[in-house]
Amino acid sequence: LRASLLPSLCEAGADGGARGALRARPYSAAGDGNRKNNDSGFQDWWCLDMTFGRKAEAYQDCRLAEEVKDEMYRKHKKEGWEVARLAEHYQIRQQRVMGILTLRELREEDVANGVELDYGFENYANQETDTRYQKGSGEMHIKSMPSEPRYVTISEGEESNYVDLETRLAIDSAAEEERLVEEFKEKLAFNMWKTGGDLERHVSRHKTAAKRPDDGWTYVIKPLDANGPEPFAAKTDGTKRKLTDSEKTFQDRQKGRPRRKIPT
Repeated sequence: LRASLLPSLCEAGADGGARGALRARPYSAAGDGNRKNNDSGFQDWWCLDMTFGRKAEAYQDCRLAEEVKDEMYRKHKKEGWEVARLAEHYQIRQQRVMGILTLRELREEDVANGVELDYGFENYANQETDTRYQKGSGEMHIKSMPSEPRYVTISEGEESNYVDLETRLAIDSAAEEERLVEEFKEKLAFNMWKTGGDLERHVSRHKTAAKRPDDGWTYVIKPLDANGPEPFAAKTDGTKRKLTDSEKTFQDRQKGRPRRKIPT
């Protein structure tokens, strides 16, 4: 089935779109499941691009040179460059900038703690993967928003408020990216123990009951009234207190995060 669909799929993506939704590697003519080889290694075919050529290939975005990453960290720490400014200057997304800065921060902590770093494998990997670029290719988030007819009935003399697809796509993509950046910041802060530091994160494959504290359990009370007070902690002796920052983080991570459709 895959082999029979491949020609039609490639024909559908032959308008220049070559990335995004479907990645298919061609089978050999013998049909034995082996990939075709060429001089550069395995051949990858990207047959469909749901952004229709708007999103550039992220080849050089993920292959910035090591000295460029060091420069980014230096500008952030010593010159006070914010993440958004670094992303704009180096033409990559803010999430990638935050990842680079975090890894450089961890490396700096290892050096301060006397950990001996071995750059042998890293240098070899960078050489083999063509890691040498000084800037990205203008990496950005593009929303997958198929076009469809939009009919609006207007009276004679009334001006239409129709906004063309490219304008709506730019506005909606920017709104989605803003949410994605905030979610990335929250998850990165949690994984780096900057939030929720007091939470127990040891996960055992054995289901064992938690040990009861000596002074009894502390319960989190969530009022059912939507306009009522915020959740609070109550102890067995009847005392109440506000939730700590770690407890608030735990409550926030329990909330579902349905993605609203854009435009709303």
